[in-house]
Amino acid sequence: MRILKRLLLSLLLLLLCVVGATYWLATHQGRDAVRWSSFSKAKVQFDANGIPTLEAADWDSLVYAQGFVVASDRLWQMDLMRRAGAGRLAEWFGNIDKVVAFDEERRQEDWLGVADRAVADLPADERATCDAFAGGVNHFIQENTWRWGLEYLFLRTRPEPWQCRDSLLILLSMVEDLSEVFEEEVQSSAWRRFLTPSWEAFLF
Repeated sequence: MRILKRLLLSLLLLLLCVVGATYWLATHQGRDAVRWSSFSKAKVQFDANGIPTLEAADWDSLVYAQGFVVASDRLWQMDLMRRAGAGRLAEWFGNIDKVVAFDEERRQEDWLGVADRAVADLPADERATCDAFAGGVNHFIQENTWRWGLEYLFLRTRPEPWQCRDSLLILLSMVEDLSEVFEEEVQSSAWRRFLTPSWEAFLF
């Protein structure tokens, strides 16, 4: 009986240690890892809902700071989206049929080449803005090692440097996501012709 009690106590202590360590890690990742008072590129303040306000001396500094702030909040999401656009999801998630098929489709459509050519064609001022944003993202990556998000710890990987083309890959993904709803719109428009306003409001 005494051995059983000691075993249960040991398991309870181990569980508390794991929960405590997980909590500490979760509260020292991303935005919570940053000392915003020492961030020199811009003045960054967050309201009660976590929405940031940025003030900077010039446009490039503001965009740079925006890249830093977005990376502090959404780096893994950004990384996931650029990998999806480049056809590199299987590098993270392994040889899963649907993942490999998705990667093959992106590579056949040459999204990476499209993004590279788009970067080369950007006007100088837009390229400077794109590079400033990437600089801010990379600033966060470089200065917050292993505080990028718990996802990187679980995957045992680290983010690659951000490039202008990565931002354009995300824009391509957003364009596709927003344009893929056309079939639903066609179907709903057919229904709307025959529905009363109250039924339309209820269904759509």
